Amino acid sequence: MCNCRDTLIPMIGVITDIVEETADVKTFRVEALNGGKLFEHMPGQCAILSVPGKGEAIFSITSSPTNEKYMEFSIKRCGSITDFLHFDVEVGQQIAVRGPYGNHFPVEDKLQGKDLLFIAGGIGLAPLRSVLNYMLDKREDYGSIDLVYGARSKEDFVRYEELTEIWPKQPDTRVHLTIDRPQEGWDGNVGFVPAFLKDLQFTPDKTVLLCGPPIMIKLCLAALIEMGFTKEQVYTTLELRMKCGVGKCGRCNIGKKYVCKDGPVFTCDQLDEMPDDPYCADGTQWSMSVLDMDEVWAEKVTGAGVRIGVIDSGIYAEHEEFAGTAVLEGFNYCAERESEAQYDVSDDVGHGTFVSGLIAAATNNGAGIAGIAPGAELVPLKCFTKTTG
Repeated sequence: MCNCRDTLIPMIGVITDIVEETADVKTFRVEALNGGKLFEHMPGQCAILSVPGKGEAIFSITSSPTNEKYMEFSIKRCGSITDFLHFDVEVGQQIAVRGPYGNHFPVEDKLQGKDLLFIAGGIGLAPLRSVLNYMLDKREDYGSIDLVYGARSKEDFVRYEELTEIWPKQPDTRVHLTIDRPQEGWDGNVGFVPAFLKDLQFTPDKTVLLCGPPIMIKLCLAALIEMGFTKEQVYTTLELRMKCGVGKCGRCNIGKKYVCKDGPVFTCDQLDEMPDDPYCADGTQWSMSVLDMDEVWAEKVTGAGVRIGVIDSGIYAEHEEFAGTAVLEGFNYCAERESEAQYDVSDDVGHGTFVSGLIAAATNNGAGIAGIAPGAELVPLKCFTKTTG
């Protein structure tokens, strides 16, 4: 579609509604000053929200392009800009928005007529919600729709009313929910998304849209391949790597690709063509070094199986023995922004943010992760050391 306006020029909008989805996710509804949405977009595209005096950050547009009244952004709190949005922004306040940026899920051609399988974890539902609502508004153009969505607990599901009251009532549409650990009052599935996928036994005649923490994507892709799917059938989005949106800052560069210009939407076979190197939040390349974890699990927060931390920026913690057993999404990694740290953990570990029993920390040599239990000393699980050259 043609977009003739300059996406570098911000549009001024007004926040007309704020919905608290979970303890750390809020959905912001933004309208143009004279009503309606700020600009046209397609499912999977992103926009940059600018906060005067704080900076700007890029977020997926979670509302459907078919919604002409407003735009929505579901935002997880994980830094200074998102903290400001969560704690200081009120309904009626103006905000600058630029976009749209990036490509989009091919809803107008390759996905039409297909049976579709959406797979999401945590805040990963946000970019997929735009696609799903777009398809429901054009229901006759698409085949069956299944959504598999996992969260840490019932309270961590984003857009819970849509998940339980709206989407399941649409024609040929099914929603499958799972939480990490047993919870009082929850009678749905308990377990992690990759294992839940296998239990649901989907046939490999569906096209998959996958979004979530990096380790969840990795494990879900392995499960899908085991079930007979191919990587060409699986679409995902790398929007977390984006920053400037126009290919100038270099943060999203992976080999010959710029996520903001060539993506963020890719098929998983396209990802195979990119270098398999982890990057930290500022684009610096890091190498991994695994420490002895055998003694950590005794002190780790108790729960279903072993829990492993995941860092939003794309650096993730995994262990050859336990990576397929447990995943914890939503890690906050702010090594280059230590002043924002919420906890001083120790001199040798550095500063980090406490998230669900884990510490994401900056060390002198790179980034580190520490396990924590009530009264227990911090124990490094895995460290990342900065490469040279």
